[in-house]
Amino acid sequence: MAIKRTVPFNKEGAKKLPTEKPGTYKIKDPKNQTLYVGETGRLQERVKEHIKQETVKPAKGRKVEVQRTSSKAEAQAKEKVLIKKLQPPINKKGK
Repeated sequence: MAIKRTVPFNKEGAKKLPTEKPGTYKIKDPKNQTLYVGETGRLQERVKEHIKQETVKPAKGRKVEVQRTSSKAEAQAKEKVLIKKLQPPINKKGK
């Protein structure tokens, strides 16, 4: 069962995410455009890492949308589909 949730892309927002749950996440700008797509086995921890490392700098109006999955393998498969469909600019830089 996939559960979606959107929170501000900052430390306070990250604290509201599931801790030990796998899933995908999309970091979005204030216009709701997807900047980055990722997957992880631990949603809260991974989003906090992005904020700390400034992969995508937290800024006013940015948010992160997470979708829990039943397994890390399911999250990996969904991530590939989302990247192909959305072509987020930060994911494209890494290629």
